[in-house]
Amino acid sequence: YMKLRAERSLEEAGFNIYERSRALMVVSMALEDAGISSNAKCLVIDTRIYIEEGVQIGHPDLVKIVWQKRKRLGSFTRTNFLQGKIPTRVKSEIMKFFNKFKGDRAKEL
Repeated sequence: YMKLRAERSLEEAGFNIYERSRALMVVSMALEDAGISSNAKCLVIDTRIYIEEGVQIGHPDLVKIVWQKRKRLGSFTRTNFLQGKIPTRVKSEIMKFFNKFKGDRAKEL
């Protein structure tokens, strides 16, 4: 689900993910204690977009981070996680997260 949302947001923001590009999106996810109970975990997403700025003689390509966000998306039980069940509220937060990227990207253009 996360991969699909990330790819869709990149396409909608004007990146062609199927061609060689000068942009790279790195999405990392982690489970942290939700603080509700020992069984509850919180999904945290950390995303960065890198772009190649250009080449200078005698220097490697310069890479710049153009977008970076980290957000706690919501909690769910360990059982749901192990069964691959993503709660509706977490899915909604995933969509909001990638929509924020699209909105930020639209402001840049």
